[in-house]
Amino acid sequence: MSASSSIAIRPAIPSDIAFITEMYELVEGTGAPHWRTDGSTPNPYSTDWITTYFERSPDNQMIFVAADERDAPLGYIWVLTLTDFDAHLPHGHIAGVAVSPHAGGKGI
Repeated sequence: MSASSSIAIRPAIPSDIAFITEMYELVEGTGAPHWRTDGSTPNPYSTDWITTYFERSPDNQMIFVAADERDAPLGYIWVLTLTDFDAHLPHGHIAGVAVSPHAGGKGI
């Protein structure tokens, strides 16, 4: 990836499943954030969550992929609409985000 490379943001497609799963497992392998004191890792989903996402096509969530000029995935973000506990209003929530190691530090 060069400084003149083009990066596009697009909705995830089923052919992105392997990439997203690999990135999700990479993030999971880093363990819990230092501020988590309960010892748990941030893994509320099974490893097949991405396949379930495509099978169910939920209305309240979307996965976007950053891709290079050849449409090779560089990273993803999984966003959901949830209901706020106090105000009981919808709000945006980032459920997952990852950038591949080779694309890190490039502004993705």
